[in-house]
Amino acid sequence: MLLYTTERSPRGFRVPAMAGEVSRARRRVVAIARDWQLPLDEEYLQDLELLASEVITNAVEHTEGTSIVCVRWTGVRVRVEVSDGDPCELIPAVSGPDEESGRGLLLVTSLAASWGTHPHREGKVVWFEIGPAVVPVAAAKVEFSAGCRHARDDASSGGEQRVLARLGA
Repeated sequence: MLLYTTERSPRGFRVPAMAGEVSRARRRVVAIARDWQLPLDEEYLQDLELLASEVITNAVEHTEGTSIVCVRWTGVRVRVEVSDGDPCELIPAVSGPDEESGRGLLLVTSLAASWGTHPHREGKVVWFEIGPAVVPVAAAKVEFSAGCRHARDDASSGGEQRVLARLGA
């Protein structure tokens, strides 16, 4: 039994390392979720936009190359993955009360149902999920196919990057 249809294939796009591209990228993430007509209320979509902005901003500000954003539907949550070319481990900053930056990962930790980071051969991937904090047992096993760094633009959502979800072990 499938938890969702495979027509919600992952969508990926590139984000040049320019500050002006962050707002366009975060709006694109939300547009993808809206296009899929997911069962997420407006509060989740606002959190999705805020957290996408934070994670994409980190990639743009702290790397010199293009980042890749991949948006997936797990059957329960929206998962956003941002790949960049910086292999350095992501360490949350400690900000003072008068500082204007350094709170992005605190927001991600507070609002995301889950989040994390992992290395890949060209840098790292930072990901987060928005949706219910408790995942139904039936949705606990989710397999992801091809990696985001190979994602093509939205216009070409080929079958080679399908997300498969199945029940059981």
